[in-house]
Amino acid sequence: MLEERAKSLIHFLYWGKLLRGKRLDFYFDEALFRNMALKQLKAFLQKMQDEPSLKEKVLNSSTADDVAQIALSLGYEFSGDELLRFSGKKVGRVTVQKNDVPGEYN
Repeated sequence: MLEERAKSLIHFLYWGKLLRGKRLDFYFDEALFRNMALKQLKAFLQKMQDEPSLKEKVLNSSTADDVAQIALSLGYEFSGDELLRFSGKKVGRVTVQKNDVPGEYN
């Protein structure tokens, strides 16, 4: 979801006439959006370590996108791809680990 918003923002932010004919120079900073998602992901993992029922729901999820959807329902916005890129890293007592499933395309 965040990546879709970022792509929309790229299309919107351009060199051109905006706001009553004044020429404004905009640029897209991808690192800013990744940092926002990373903060959301870390906050979600903090919450998960404190709530056993949430941890159980996440552990029973099939894909990283499923985990991202659970997080989104709680107000945390990051993508499954961002979660996978975080694999191997630790936040508090939670370590993100990608589970390789036989037959899965990488």
